[in-house]
Amino acid sequence: MAGQPFPQDLKALTSLRFWAALWVVLFHFLPYAADWGPASSLLGKGYLGVDFFFVLSGFVLAHVYGAELKEGRYSHPRFLVKRIARIYPMHIATLAFFVVLALAAPIAGLVLDSAARYDFSKIPSQLLLVHAWIGTGEEFNYPSWSISAEFFAYLCFPLVMLLAGRPRLMMFAGLAAVFGWYFGAILVTGRQSTWLNDWQIMRIMPEFLLGAGLRQFMGIQRLPLLGHRHAVGAATLAVIVSALMDAPDWLMIALLIVLLAAAAERARSGATGLLETRASLYLGEISYALYMVHVAVGMVWFELTRRVLGPESVAGALGLGLVAGAVVLAILAAAAGEHLIERPGRRLITSLASRGRTQTRAN
Repeated sequence: MAGQPFPQDLKALTSLRFWAALWVVLFHFLPYAADWGPASSLLGKGYLGVDFFFVLSGFVLAHVYGAELKEGRYSHPRFLVKRIARIYPMHIATLAFFVVLALAAPIAGLVLDSAARYDFSKIPSQLLLVHAWIGTGEEFNYPSWSISAEFFAYLCFPLVMLLAGRPRLMMFAGLAAVFGWYFGAILVTGRQSTWLNDWQIMRIMPEFLLGAGLRQFMGIQRLPLLGHRHAVGAATLAVIVSALMDAPDWLMIALLIVLLAAAAERARSGATGLLETRASLYLGEISYALYMVHVAVGMVWFELTRRVLGPESVAGALGLGLVAGAVVLAILAAAAGEHLIERPGRRLITSLASRGRTQTRAN
């Protein structure tokens, strides 16, 4: 069955980005409340939100640039400028925060949670976005390891798309790579998790390939079952229930892929609902900023509340309330970062690149 064309704007996927980011945020905030009850298993799987991002990134970039590649209009330098403009301003801003924090901590009498994380010899690799290519890449703003890994995928994007003309083969190659990597990593390390901090590039590339392959496959093939109006809700429920039951990561990843495909079919059908509201789309737009700022916000917030309320503040409803406050503050900080850092930074980088191209042509 031939695939119906996708709209240019995949609104459902934009909205899901926020919920994936929030899952990661709550995973990192998990230690700041003593009793999460049944939700502890759900939030404990929050690191899989990053895996969802990697698959989603491959899908979206194949969607945006697939036609350009097919028609010979694609420019890799221009692609990289746009990608750098998207991720670099917030990365630099949060890196600067943690550098200042490390310098000011001794003066302010703060004890940093891990001195090894503030290794100033790693700053050049951080600035070049290569800090997760070798080692964990978790120095300073530790979520930025995934941005470094993502940058590696950006550099390799034309290679990833070599099989774009054979969508079925590309998708199955992605599936084989993702689950081959997963079970291979377990065999090598003995750890039953995708949370393998020494394998950052190996973690992203199969998932990025799968996302791109899934988009190419869905371009020629409809998935009617996933096009049902309740498919996204059912897939979301399956992810939540599986996480609550502490299902193995391979099953969680499979369900997240189904959720992504269902959301893509929803976007293709033109359905409207909660995922297509202005508020939901705005939260999706600031999801990258939320992902990048939440650790900084959490460190400040929980340090202040610990000093005021004491270490016992993590207990009971108070601890959960403090986490809720941190989430609200992180969302507000993300909104501010989107408007004050991300968008101006993006415009500046693209403007500088445009001037550079103009001068090159003039010479």
